[in-house]
Amino acid sequence: MAATGLPTPCSRFATLLCRFLIQALCLGFAPFLSVAPASADDDLLLFVPALIGLPSGNAAIGAGGGTLRAGATSVTVAAGTFDATVQMTLDTRRTAPAFLGQPSSRVYDLGIESGRMDKELAVALSGFGGPDRDVAVAVAEQADYDTDRVTARPAMVTGQVRSGILRFTIPATETQTASNAQNPTRAAAAPDTPTRTGFTFWAVTGFNAMESTHFRLYYPASIQADADMAQIILNDAEDAYTRLHDMGFLTTGLSLPMSITVEAGLGTRDGEAGIPLSGKAGQYLNLNVNLCAPTHADKLRATIGHEFFHIVQNLYDPRSALRIRHPRAHPYFLWISEASSVWFESVVLESSTYVADVFVSNIDSYRQGPETYVDHAEAQSIGYLASGFLRYLTDARGSNTLVYDIWKEVRDEGRGTSDYSDLTAVIRAVGSAVTTGAQWTDFVQRLLSKTSGHGGWPEPSSTASRYSYGSQGFVTAWDFAAGLAPFSAAKWKVGFNKINAGDTDYFARVDSSDAVEYAVFKGTGKPPSYARLGTVSPGAPLNFTVAEGDSVIVTASNSDTTPPYKTPSNAAVHIGLKDTCRYCPGIPATATLSMATARERLWRHETKGHQVAYEIYGDDARTVIIQAECYEYETGHCSSQSSWYENGKREWERPYDSDCSLNGVLKHYYDTGVPDEFKTYAHGYQTGAYTKYYENGNYQITGYKDNGAYVGTWTWYDENGTPIQVCTDMGTSNPNCYTPG
Repeated sequence: MAATGLPTPCSRFATLLCRFLIQALCLGFAPFLSVAPASADDDLLLFVPALIGLPSGNAAIGAGGGTLRAGATSVTVAAGTFDATVQMTLDTRRTAPAFLGQPSSRVYDLGIESGRMDKELAVALSGFGGPDRDVAVAVAEQADYDTDRVTARPAMVTGQVRSGILRFTIPATETQTASNAQNPTRAAAAPDTPTRTGFTFWAVTGFNAMESTHFRLYYPASIQADADMAQIILNDAEDAYTRLHDMGFLTTGLSLPMSITVEAGLGTRDGEAGIPLSGKAGQYLNLNVNLCAPTHADKLRATIGHEFFHIVQNLYDPRSALRIRHPRAHPYFLWISEASSVWFESVVLESSTYVADVFVSNIDSYRQGPETYVDHAEAQSIGYLASGFLRYLTDARGSNTLVYDIWKEVRDEGRGTSDYSDLTAVIRAVGSAVTTGAQWTDFVQRLLSKTSGHGGWPEPSSTASRYSYGSQGFVTAWDFAAGLAPFSAAKWKVGFNKINAGDTDYFARVDSSDAVEYAVFKGTGKPPSYARLGTVSPGAPLNFTVAEGDSVIVTASNSDTTPPYKTPSNAAVHIGLKDTCRYCPGIPATATLSMATARERLWRHETKGHQVAYEIYGDDARTVIIQAECYEYETGHCSSQSSWYENGKREWERPYDSDCSLNGVLKHYYDTGVPDEFKTYAHGYQTGAYTKYYENGNYQITGYKDNGAYVGTWTWYDENGTPIQVCTDMGTSNPNCYTPG
């Protein structure tokens, strides 16, 4: 064919196709997406969908700002967003994360190779036909901390379509300077900002939106089987807001209306509170679509209250959002957070009998101290159990103000220099370490014996259980022991499934007493109903009788309130027949009873023959103890000697070393049981703290001795416990004495 200078049909088609491909790659058209026609060439979309690629882009953007493009999408970076040049990428894909609704745009992944973003990003997606309108946009976040990654479920934001372009913003990333924490100790150990920040976003169809005073709800049409469901969700959220506000909690710092999204992809979780990298102001709430049905009304209401309270709690957490979200961040305030939110469920449900499933499933967490968790999962489990303790504390105060006071203490911990601690916040809110410890002891004793008064609380399992009759025949004595962290407990149970002839009189003896309190309960019937028999302490065993079918439990609780609440104490109890040793710890039931008179009992080692215990009583029935001498079981060395008044109160406690010299704290008591005088000895020499008390329990004298000589500071008090004289530099030639005040 002769050359004419005009394009042949084939070359014209190739030109149009080339023009189309360039346009498609630049604008990011999706095949079959309904958009307003731009030219007659658009009909080529019907013929070449397989040839269309997924647009992507990258750019190095510095402090002066710039624009990153990928096809029809652009991300505009304002000047001052970054303080140095940052590599940014924008990739496109076809599939969105599990979510309700259908994507009405491609799904875009934005990557920022920096942990710092001081201004919001402006995002624009072209190609939206139809009238100007608001469009729901799902935004998910990721943050990389070197090899660690934290991800967040998508949150919904509202974008605006104007002249076919959808625009919305991604907020700036919060920095530590935006946090209200002033705690230098914790700030120094807090995790760094992310090395890479990522956002996944896409426009969504199939969602409706509804607003109330403080919330914006995004919900799919599928929950409209009940026409009022959307309004019910908003009403429940507003109710939770009002209740927390009335309790004193402030929501200052939240961007309102706050987003609530009903979505899929939460698995078995009913809901979640989301805290974005942009900071606490942009927090949001996601609800599982399966929960949004009339048959789950109470559970829905409880979930909304639970998760919204988490959002409010984050405002009181002294750490920044970045430092809360870091994957290796210490789970500070997590257990008190879960305890508070589970407690709040009963408040929003207005039910004094409400029992949360998570409380029941984690009830055996009583065995673990609340500050001894090793990860987030343990802290949460402890918190679910602690919701019961929080209910006990609020009942004891008679109002809900305690919970607000706890979170004020959490907030204020950021202003000090000591370590963060949930338990410290609780103790300060209660107002007294002694009171808090006593309330914990009472709570856990009631919990473990199923005498809490809450009928829906199940009986926790025992730490260890034994029976009076088993494969080895009858057993007449049992020893139990455990190491207990502060604010943990043990429950030991003996079931008397059979009673040997005459074996009905038993006792419980304490074999260890480091900051541990013991109580004994007897259960009768099936299931057992427990009655409190009393407490048991060193030198004061508890006698009781049993019948066949009864059970006895001993609870041991550590109420030590010494920070950081992690040092365990030894707890040990011996339960045995009345003719076994009652007053000397560590003497097993196998010891040989070598002397048994009306008022005396002497035991020897079962194989070595040396004396291990000697008890003297004031009556033939051996109910009034007068004196007990105790020896180390395996060696026969001196251990301790105790004596009692005729009224049964302890008079003396004398500790000895292996040479039978005083070694430890020599204690004398008034006949009322109140301490009188405590002296510290080191292998026969009075060395260490000295304390003298009045009969009302107040201090009379405090000081120190070294080999019997006065040293250091000595203080004398009046009967009200007020210091009346202080002498310093005791043991020197020039002691300084003065009257305080």
